[in-house]
Amino acid sequence: MGSVWEVKWHGSASPPAVTEAVHAELGAADRTFSTWGADSELSRFNAHRSTTPFPASELLRRAVALGLQLAEISDGAFDPTVKPLTDLYRAAKAAPTATFDSAALAAARARVGWRHLHIVSTGLVKDHAELELSLDGLVAGLTADRMGERLRTLGVTGYMLQITGEVLCHGCKPDGSPWRIGIVDPEASEPGHEASMLIVPLLDNALCTSGDYRNFVVQDGKVRGHIFDPRTGDAPAHGVVSVSVLARSCALADGLGTALFVAGPADAAAMLRRSAEPDASAWFVIADADGTLRSAAIGWPEAFALDGRRLSAPEPPAAERALAEAALATAAAASPRSPGDFAAAIGRCFAPFHRYRDALATYSRALELHPDEPHLLRDRGQCWITLRDFAAAEQDLARAAAVLRGGPDDSQPERVASPPTPGTLQFQVHHHLGLARFFAGNFAGAEVAFRDGLAAARNDEQSVAATQWLWCTLMRLGRRADTGPLLAAIGAGMDGVANQTDFQLCRLYRGDLGAAGLGAAAASNPELAFGLAHYELVLGDRTKAEAALRQLAHAEAWWALGVIGAEVELQRPSTQ
Repeated sequence: MGSVWEVKWHGSASPPAVTEAVHAELGAADRTFSTWGADSELSRFNAHRSTTPFPASELLRRAVALGLQLAEISDGAFDPTVKPLTDLYRAAKAAPTATFDSAALAAARARVGWRHLHIVSTGLVKDHAELELSLDGLVAGLTADRMGERLRTLGVTGYMLQITGEVLCHGCKPDGSPWRIGIVDPEASEPGHEASMLIVPLLDNALCTSGDYRNFVVQDGKVRGHIFDPRTGDAPAHGVVSVSVLARSCALADGLGTALFVAGPADAAAMLRRSAEPDASAWFVIADADGTLRSAAIGWPEAFALDGRRLSAPEPPAAERALAEAALATAAAASPRSPGDFAAAIGRCFAPFHRYRDALATYSRALELHPDEPHLLRDRGQCWITLRDFAAAEQDLARAAAVLRGGPDDSQPERVASPPTPGTLQFQVHHHLGLARFFAGNFAGAEVAFRDGLAAARNDEQSVAATQWLWCTLMRLGRRADTGPLLAAIGAGMDGVANQTDFQLCRLYRGDLGAAGLGAAAASNPELAFGLAHYELVLGDRTKAEAALRQLAHAEAWWALGVIGAEVELQRPSTQ
């Protein structure tokens, strides 16, 4: 096939059997689809200058059937009969100084048309004898699907397959964590020096990317990419640089990437709905007129659980969404004058709808104007925690803490409390920095941040919150003796505290309450449920703790800190 492949796997299968299966599927794909020689089945079909049926293998018919389905749902943006146009591109790349022949383009276009190709019984039939196939847009994905099916029958528990850059993952890695695959940043795509603009945890899913930022030719002063609109023979005009598709089928993701690259984001949602997987999603990278790159997500999960599960936010009513976006536009207009108010407005607009990626993008644009604004850094850090990127969260929150160090504090409502209670910016920064470090497993760093947060606390609500998480941290550090003085500060006069979750947990740790008495309330309170499970974990009852953590990790409110904490603990080696 003239490309590269990679297989990582674990399970009970024997290495020789896996090697044989992998090479058998690659060999079958090469014999069926190769365009490098005249003896492949595809080459023989293209040389079959006749409208009589061509006897086709099941593999070729399967590929053609998918190609025709993609052509239908994309209105021809994907066309399996595109080979005459592909040949023109390859000729142009071989002779980039030559003039692009418009007459040859018109002649090639006349030979392209998916509606003139049919599957009849066990054969393929052309309406026009000169019709030719090019299935490069889906062959790698189809081969990965077939290879994956075969490996599972051999006893392979988890695998990562990569063929020409198209990736299919099944199960988890040996340590229980999901396979993590990057979407390449087109601005950092030099082979061997690539950087990822987004990391996607893959659990029984494929991720395939189509882009023309590497494979293009300049002729007549015009850039011609290797992905073009088969209906016109010309490059798409919407500025798409790359499209990454997430789907269960690698073949579908591979083909949809090409179709969506051609069709553009405007038609993407409808095309995805018409596909064989209505929950397939796309991540576009688009170049604006000034060359600035931006991302557009269509159907993309709002977040991914740490085990790779897709997490989606409920769609808000249209009227509520319109009001939120209008409020955001008003806040954005005022952002240069008051970035703190702008940060609060973003929270009010996006938080009720759990649109954390939208909020993240908006905070990032504001931080380009105000790179050291602590309100923006604090709120973006909180977004990163919700999206399970604890390293990015720590970077933002540590930066905010450094900006605030030694300066005056800022009183403001604590937006996560209900009803709102007086809060301070410094407490929120240190507290969330502690959470980011705790979730990342940096318990020593978490202790420093939580102690800073406790020192910055200005009311009982914040004191019990800092104490609760500091107790958890000290227990993970094996310093139970240090928790006594800490808990002694939680007094009976705090009975009226609004933050009952952390207050009750602190009383549990001190021995004032029993865990059984809090169980009923934990059923509807993820933070309390996590506190109880973590309590059992650090006291040594791993079986009970893990059962509670597994149930909590699949709770509907995936944005809750307790759910995030449960996912984290289940990914730690000590609880696997």
